[in-house]
Amino acid sequence: MHIRTAIRRIKKYRPTTPAEFAWAGVPLYETKPVGAGVFREVLGVVDLPLVVKFPISDGKDGNISDGRRHTNEEVCRINKLSGFPKMRKFLPKIYYHDPKAGVVVMRWYPDYDKDYEEEDMLGHMIQRLVYDMTGVMLSDVHTGNVRSHNGKHGGRTILIDLGY
Repeated sequence: MHIRTAIRRIKKYRPTTPAEFAWAGVPLYETKPVGAGVFREVLGVVDLPLVVKFPISDGKDGNISDGRRHTNEEVCRINKLSGFPKMRKFLPKIYYHDPKAGVVVMRWYPDYDKDYEEEDMLGHMIQRLVYDMTGVMLSDVHTGNVRSHNGKHGGRTILIDLGY
């Protein structure tokens, strides 16, 4: 199956559970989740580079409102940020979003190879954004060269070494 076919089926049947995805002809890897967080679990689509994020229950009466709100806020932020052309390459591709159910279908992106640390890759992303916005090339943005203006968590980040 192609991505277009899967998305067409998802839009037609509007599934909200893994069983409904299977019924719509878009089976998910239920036995090996791609990931999970506080608000959602993420399942991959069989043989396609797609993931489905489902809100999970908060444990109180099966309420998923926090997960639904989290998904809807995420989609809203992605849509707002995609209005800035320089940001688009850093944002996930959204194929489908059901705000009522809090379900979103996105492109699957692999983890970094073992040779790379996520912090280093964030530094590369910051370097690229600074270059795209200003034309100034940085090459040494990493955890050792970042501080806080007031030494507190949440304080304004300062790049303390821009020598390279």
